[in-house]
Amino acid sequence: MRMAVVSIHGKPLSPATPAKVRKRIQSGGAQPRRDPLGTFYLQLTTPTEKTIPHETAVGIDPGKLYSGIGAQTFKATLWLGHLVLSFPGVKKGTKTRTPLRRVRRYRTPPPAPVRLLHRTRHKIRPVFKPTAASNGGCCRDAARLIP
Repeated sequence: MRMAVVSIHGKPLSPATPAKVRKRIQSGGAQPRRDPLGTFYLQLTTPTEKTIPHETAVGIDPGKLYSGIGAQTFKATLWLGHLVLSFPGVKKGTKTRTPLRRVRRYRTPPPAPVRLLHRTRHKIRPVFKPTAASNGGCCRDAARLIP
């Protein structure tokens, strides 16, 4: 496991092991902090001489009820996240919408405009919008800490 490290100015640096993080905190060279998601990270109080870039990959494992998000370098896993999605709420809304649609079936109103162009892939289906939004927001928050 690795801990995220941030410079004085908030720029992400190379992650460190928990032992190195504890030593930095005890020596007064860094302060412990938490991001909006509640993830622990370390902010240095002294300037750094070098920054070593790392190739970092973020992966998303989408699911119906839960999504997994992880960030990994060649040597170590930096961060793993588990998102609880709003699918039960969507399912409940669908259940209340079905009887109303059955009532409207026998009316003769003008036809509604096309809402979803599924063949040309212009829009995300309405059921998947909350999932995509939460995955994207979580990845943006993780990108602030992970180099």
